[in-house]
Amino acid sequence: MKKKSLFIGMAALIFPSTMMAQYTIYPVPHEQTAGTGKVSFPTKVTVSCDKGIDQSTKNRLTNILSAHGITATFLDDASSVAANIYLGVNGTNGRGNAVAAELGLSLDVLSKEGKFDRHIVSLTDGGQGTARLLVLGENTDATFCGLASLEQMLDNGIADLETVTINDYADLKERGIIEGFYGKPYSSSVRKDLLRFMMRYKMNCYVYGPKSDPYHSGKWGEPYPTELTESQKASGFVCQQDLKDFTSVAADTKVSVVWAIHPGNAIMYSATVVDDVMKKFGSMYDL
Repeated sequence: MKKKSLFIGMAALIFPSTMMAQYTIYPVPHEQTAGTGKVSFPTKVTVSCDKGIDQSTKNRLTNILSAHGITATFLDDASSVAANIYLGVNGTNGRGNAVAAELGLSLDVLSKEGKFDRHIVSLTDGGQGTARLLVLGENTDATFCGLASLEQMLDNGIADLETVTINDYADLKERGIIEGFYGKPYSSSVRKDLLRFMMRYKMNCYVYGPKSDPYHSGKWGEPYPTELTESQKASGFVCQQDLKDFTSVAADTKVSVVWAIHPGNAIMYSATVVDDVMKKFGSMYDL
């Protein structure tokens, strides 16, 4: 009996209840806690948003739901109306905090020191097996990150979903991709796909610096062209409109774009290199 008790105790240490994940989500959430029972989303849901939720976050939710066959109606005055989904910003005295209080959720994760994009995703039974979802973030960007967990949860279907509470955050402020390799750069369409990939996996920073882009390296002081030849397009060159389109998608996916510069030997031999670099940075910011 003593040996059996010891084995059970060791198993509990290795697999604590909060680590028995209901959902496979990447990046792996810091904590998943099982609820009781299963719920289903109807094909039409109502959504309540705190005032701090921006349009990009609302659009993100709409797109996720639509991709899974669900139509969303956003409530104009949600203060006293029950909804299927609540998008909240902590500390704004909105419905998000009120629902969290009703559910008895701990908000400790939202004030965890040294962490970023802290958020809670809570899926519970709103009545008769109908899903009630709360995504509460420290700010609207954190709530946006929480929707990445929802997207992956719904990939299992919209029926018979395990109830769960997810507490999550990032250990690093900037998470993402550096395009800094030699050879043919990514195409504009690939870059946009990468931004959407990053959004799905809670990444938020794209550093642009392909070494074969002449306006990043050899011609770094010159403005990007307004037009490209077919040969230049085939070689991976980008024009000003390409960069505008790229940063537009980046804004929708809440990814910060960092345009990097490669002045090369000018750093050592040009007396005006600092002013020239800052001038190019200014033109890129305006673009």
